[in-house]
Amino acid sequence: MNAKSWIDFLKKPDLAVGSRLHGNITATIAGTPSLLIPKDARMRVKLTFGMPIAVGLFQKMRG
Repeated sequence: MNAKSWIDFLKKPDLAVGSRLHGNITATIAGTPSLLIPKDARMRVKLTFGMPIAVGLFQKMRG
């Protein structure tokens, strides 16, 4: 799978959920809201300093 096919794949779902930062960034690039679930202290620290947990989710829910 190359980057273009991965992005095209991530354009299809209404929401992407994952624990890997780069997967959620790719979903955001594809225009799909993503929910990041931190699985370790490193990710929790990044979230504490302002990295978004839900990217675009609330905007999409509000319509």
